[in-house]
Amino acid sequence: MASHDDVPSLANLTLADLDDDEGVYHQAQVHVEGVAVEVEFYIVGRLVTNKPTKFAFLKDTMASVWQPLMGMNARELQPHLYLFRFFHEKDVLRVMEDGPWSFEQSLLILKRVVPPEVPESVNLNSTDFWVQIHSLPVGLRSEAILSAMGNFIGSLVKTDERNFDGSMRSFFRIRVSINVTKPLRKGMRLKVENGDWVMVEFKYERLPTFCFLCGIIGHGEKFCPKSWEEVSTLVKPFGASLRAGSRRTTPTAGQRWFAPETTAERSLWKGPVVVGSDVAKGKSSMSVNEVSSMIVARNNVNTRGCSITETGLANDGGTTPIAMSKELTVFDHKRKRVDGESSEVGADMQVDIDSQTLSKNLLVAGAGVSQSRQSL
Repeated sequence: MASHDDVPSLANLTLADLDDDEGVYHQAQVHVEGVAVEVEFYIVGRLVTNKPTKFAFLKDTMASVWQPLMGMNARELQPHLYLFRFFHEKDVLRVMEDGPWSFEQSLLILKRVVPPEVPESVNLNSTDFWVQIHSLPVGLRSEAILSAMGNFIGSLVKTDERNFDGSMRSFFRIRVSINVTKPLRKGMRLKVENGDWVMVEFKYERLPTFCFLCGIIGHGEKFCPKSWEEVSTLVKPFGASLRAGSRRTTPTAGQRWFAPETTAERSLWKGPVVVGSDVAKGKSSMSVNEVSSMIVARNNVNTRGCSITETGLANDGGTTPIAMSKELTVFDHKRKRVDGESSEVGADMQVDIDSQTLSKNLLVAGAGVSQSRQSL
C-alpha cells in the first residue's frame, strides 16, 4: 500500500442511515487533515489442512523462518486463514519468491493483497512450486520444451536460468503455479523423431503432505475418501518418489577438489594446487620430510620421538629405519599410565603405537592421519 501524504478536502459530505433514506445529513466544505500513513504490504495465507492449528505457534514459526528485517504482524481471519502485514516491499518479495512454505508439513498458500481488496475473497487454491524434470532426452532439451511442460503441469511461471549454463545436469527446473485441488502430475510421455515414446518424470521440491491415493495436497491417505474402498482393490498410484531431493547430509570433505560446473565459474576458480606449478605438473622437488612435515602440521599429528627419512622411519632411540618404497608409515608414541603415574615410553620399552599407512599421493592431496587410541 502506498502512503498518502495529503487527503483532499471533501466539498460536500453526505451521511445516510442504512435503512432510513429520510435520515440524511449534509455537511458542506468538510476538510480532513492530512495524516501520515505508514507504508504497509499485505499477504493473505491459507493453511491447507483439516487439522486444528494453534495460531500462536504458526505466527511465531513463520516469523522465525521469514525473519523480515522491517518487522511483521499477523492476524487470524478465520480458521486456517491468516493476514500478514509487512513494512517493506523487499520482505514481501522474498517471502513470495522463496516459497512454497509449510507449517507442520501442511502447505501454506500465500497471495499478495492490495486494499481495497478483501482478504477473505482472494482465491487461495494455487501456489508456485519448483518442479524438476528428469529423464529428458538430449534432443528435446530446450527452453521451448520446458515451457510446454510447465503449462502441462500447471501454469508456467519461469524456467531456471541455470538450466543451460553448460553444467552437467541430471534434471532441469521450472517454476509452475499448481492448483492444489487437482492431483499432482507424476510425469508425461514424449514422442521422439523415430516414433518412440519416452517417459519423463516430475519431482516437486519442498512438497508437503499429499495423498498417495488421490495425489491431492492437503491430506494423507488415512483421510482420503478413496481409502473407504475395498482394501483388496486399493492401489497407491502416487508415492514419495514425487518428492525431490534427500534429507541425508551431503558430504563436504572433498568439495575443494571439485571444479565448478559452469564455464564462467571455472574461469575464475583456483584449485588447491596452482595450475602451472611443479606440484601440479608432477615435478615437485619437495622431499619426503617436507611433504610429511606439511601434512603433520596440517593435521596436528604428534610425531615426537620419531623421524621420517627417505628410506623409512626411525625413532630417536636409533632403531633401524623401516624400509619403504612407495609408502610412508607414520608412528605416534603414546604416554602409558602405570599405577597412576605417567611416564614417557622409550625406545627400549614395550609401546602401544598407532600406525596409518599413507601413499605419497594421498599425502600430497592433504589426507589426514587418523589417530585412534588402542586399549592398554
